[in-house]
Amino acid sequence: MSVSINLKILSSCNIFAGLIKKLAIMLIVFPANQLFAMEHQVSVMSDYLSDGVSETNSNPALQWQLTGNIDEIYTNAFVSNLQYDNDKGWEFDVGIGKIVEFSEFRLDIGMLNNLNFYFDNVDKYFLEVYSGFLFTEYTSFYFTYADDRATFDGGKNAKVNFDQVFELDENWLASYQLGYTDMYRSKLSNSDYFWWQLGLIFDNKKYSVKLAYDDTDIKLRNDPRKISQQNLSLIFNYIF
Repeated sequence: MSVSINLKILSSCNIFAGLIKKLAIMLIVFPANQLFAMEHQVSVMSDYLSDGVSETNSNPALQWQLTGNIDEIYTNAFVSNLQYDNDKGWEFDVGIGKIVEFSEFRLDIGMLNNLNFYFDNVDKYFLEVYSGFLFTEYTSFYFTYADDRATFDGGKNAKVNFDQVFELDENWLASYQLGYTDMYRSKLSNSDYFWWQLGLIFDNKKYSVKLAYDDTDIKLRNDPRKISQQNLSLIFNYIF
């Protein structure tokens, strides 16, 4: 048993070390003065929701994110706690992308390395690639594909999502998200579902508070049952 646990920890450490190495290489390409311009964000939330599904078993989450850019290239790192049933763990992400300017919109293309480390269950590493159309500062449409998606037991994952934010006044915003996620070739089952979110945001540029309502309708293929998950969450972000 101890040998198995040690191998599990060693494997996870090797993968995480690879992610850190990639992030270090990304940061080296930035001039020294750009390093100091990088932005940190700390978030505390009542529930960590991804595509409308809780990643923390409807429990609170603490997250940290680092972002930086030079010209049209950006890089980021992300850390969050996780919980799957009674098993807790951590998520580590490292990504890089590029913004391409067009006359009518901006194109965002990038990739994200993700490691989900659980204390009891098998850890998962996967690569996610995405492309998005940014029509305005507040309107976007994204397509994302991930191979060996950790959350769904080795299946492949493709999703599209539309995001819209409305300015109510200087500090208050309203947001709307609509997405469709398709998981396939999973060892457990094939599933596809729609999800949407309504949000009310107070933002003073240094910190923001968001009240969000998510609704997810998961439909299993070849199964008439529907599994719906509704969530009301509160999110606090602080930027420094």
